[in-house]
Amino acid sequence: MELPIFRSEQGRGIFGYISAAILANYLNVYLSTITKLSVTQSSFLSIYIIGNLIVYSSDILFAKKTFYIDRYKGVANYVGDVPYTDFSTRGYWLLTSFYKKYFFRFLVTVVIDTVIGLTLLKFTIKKLDDLEILMKWKYRNYVVAAIVSAFTYFLYLSTLRFKWAYQHEENPIMNILVMIWVSLALLVSASMNPILLSTNNTPKWRNLYE
Repeated sequence: MELPIFRSEQGRGIFGYISAAILANYLNVYLSTITKLSVTQSSFLSIYIIGNLIVYSSDILFAKKTFYIDRYKGVANYVGDVPYTDFSTRGYWLLTSFYKKYFFRFLVTVVIDTVIGLTLLKFTIKKLDDLEILMKWKYRNYVVAAIVSAFTYFLYLSTLRFKWAYQHEENPIMNILVMIWVSLALLVSASMNPILLSTNNTPKWRNLYE
């Protein structure tokens, strides 16, 4: 029997997130092992870039319920539910969404989550190092990265995407609030990365995610 939580868009989105999280975190360990990337850098690529793209595709194909479609079953400017079994319509909508506002707003949520997530990750790792907690466990930082990603997803990211990014109706107030959120996130990130304010000759991009 299907639990009530999984009948909603956000509830169904959890399945896609779990699948993406498993793949992204495995890729995180792999990248960090075969390259010279730090855990923060590999997390940026695997969790916040590749993982988010997987989640976006999963959300559209298996979780999103209501769509705006130019023409659907003979109805022009259709706004309504699309059956979860109608993969052709969902797949076409997904492909065409990459140049529409839905994907742009999704990218805005990625920026917010990346800035906040990586800042929390760096802060947590530093505190664990300062307290010398699990220093010899080689998977410690990967587990921290996974926990931080899950924390931000369930705290705000899922709601932000399904209630704003994927919606056809415009919400000017929400648009302004999200832009303010982005600005504040970038400001906090800049203040916590002194390299952004440095005046020496060190290339600034090198240490952003170290």
